[in-house]
Amino acid sequence: MQCLFCKEASHHTKGVEHLIPESFGSKKLVLPKGLVCDKCNNYFARKVERPVMSHPSMRNVRGWYQVPNKKGKRPSVLGHIAGTEIQINMKLDKNKKLQIKAEKGSEQEIVDKYLKDMETTGEFPPFLFPIDIDPPQKEMSRFLAMLALEALALRFSYGNAEDKIIDEPSYDLIRGYARYGKGVEEWPYHRQVLYPMDTLMKHPDSGEWVQVGFGHDIILTPHPETYVSFNLYGVQFTINVGGPSIHGYEMWLKDNDPLERTGSKLVKRTVDGQEKYYLEGEFCMKKGAEYDRKNWLGK
Repeated sequence: MQCLFCKEASHHTKGVEHLIPESFGSKKLVLPKGLVCDKCNNYFARKVERPVMSHPSMRNVRGWYQVPNKKGKRPSVLGHIAGTEIQINMKLDKNKKLQIKAEKGSEQEIVDKYLKDMETTGEFPPFLFPIDIDPPQKEMSRFLAMLALEALALRFSYGNAEDKIIDEPSYDLIRGYARYGKGVEEWPYHRQVLYPMDTLMKHPDSGEWVQVGFGHDIILTPHPETYVSFNLYGVQFTINVGGPSIHGYEMWLKDNDPLERTGSKLVKRTVDGQEKYYLEGEFCMKKGAEYDRKNWLGK
């Protein structure tokens, strides 16, 4: 067996590569053992995944929804005191009690004063905790390139045909960009908000309404081009596997609805006096593949 990225022999691989990092909450979706060698797996964890996961925008959404990393630790939410450059963090302690601390120990006295004033006046301090999924372009671009190639290889592996992705020269550009950061200066991706962060969907197994967290999909457009999307709490990131351009996807969006493609629609309801959003329908990759086949591949 060869590694998907470096193409070196990977028969003795010991590690497991998750398509979507465990720190996003993904546990079950893993690549066949050896599809990514230990050397590449370790590199991606340090140089590609970590810069994205540690960025404040990603840290905050994981902290807000209390998503643990692979070691079971839950990140705090990063914020600051309005009108200052003092950074603070917020998290739940072991007793589920809210804690707010200064990022720098030397500034803790200032934070404590604000908290004490709150106890006296009853007014909440000017603490700001932005929740906005908008990671840095370069780091997210390489992360998406890695995920996109792995998603294609995983799809082909179901038919024991992952070698087609490993051997195909047309994927060497995105392969080199993901693994080495070489080939192009910038690989653009498309970012859009599909639905609010707290949107609910029916769990495919239990049928219960649960929060829509993360997912991915493979999209075939009529140009023809192959795009891979990564969805995170309502924000969709889409990258072109074949080359550093998203023009084809932007053209596709003019006539196509990503949610409709997956057999779902966004519905707003008032529940107990509060507005809530729900994804109704199937919301699955199979529906998306059928949509592509019906609308484009059959023509």
